[in-house]
Amino acid sequence: MSRRYPSELHEFLREFVPGHTAREISEAVKDRFGICMTEGMVRSYKKNRNIRSGTRHGLPKGHPSKKYPQEVGDYIQEHYKGVSPADMAVRLNEAFGTSYTYKQLRAYYKNHSYTSGIDTRFKKGDIPPNKGKKGMPMHPNAVATQFKKGHTPANKLPIGTVLEKCDGYLWRKIGEGCRDWRQEHILRWEEANGPLPEGGMLTFLDGDKHNVELSNLRLITNDINLELNRSGLRTSDPELNETAILIADLRTKARKRRKELK
Repeated sequence: MSRRYPSELHEFLREFVPGHTAREISEAVKDRFGICMTEGMVRSYKKNRNIRSGTRHGLPKGHPSKKYPQEVGDYIQEHYKGVSPADMAVRLNEAFGTSYTYKQLRAYYKNHSYTSGIDTRFKKGDIPPNKGKKGMPMHPNAVATQFKKGHTPANKLPIGTVLEKCDGYLWRKIGEGCRDWRQEHILRWEEANGPLPEGGMLTFLDGDKHNVELSNLRLITNDINLELNRSGLRTSDPELNETAILIADLRTKARKRRKELK
């Protein structure tokens, strides 16, 4: 159902829309006609009648807002030179009873291309306030609870620890570094057969990642693994999986041979 507006409103909008934002148009309609025409309704009205305002989206630069009303914007514009955003926040809060922060005023300066002209860079010969001080000053109670040199955390795990991680595999700790963990089934296989060959991987015949016995591990290539997954050949039966590996191996070799013949 279409909304019907009085003819005077249509005439007013045809003249007023160019050069004004949707918010300005909405406020003008409410003030003049007492009609609640939201910004969305204004945009729909303009689109349906192919009327262009010629303004950018949102409020024009420097336009008053609830956060920065006209008097605040005028004050900043008159006094920003030689006044840093931090000092301006203090001045505004004292003058208008507001609660502006340094970050808000810094953003306001940037958005309105205001430059205080104050050079805040370190000058040659300046002494930093923290020169010669190690770390940040701490409360005495905090100092007492700091880790001491050589302290061992209570949750530290010894080398050789085996645990299940989020990927479902068992991992063994082989060193003190945070990355010194390796999958348990790979370590067991390499202890018996040497390093895992390039392009090779291990699969569990019964599908159980916790069963890391050598009899349950088979060395396959990445291509065979891809064929097993793509063809859905894997089962929970070790004997059937042995056969599935042979089938996947034959299919992989046949595919490579066909490519070579082409």
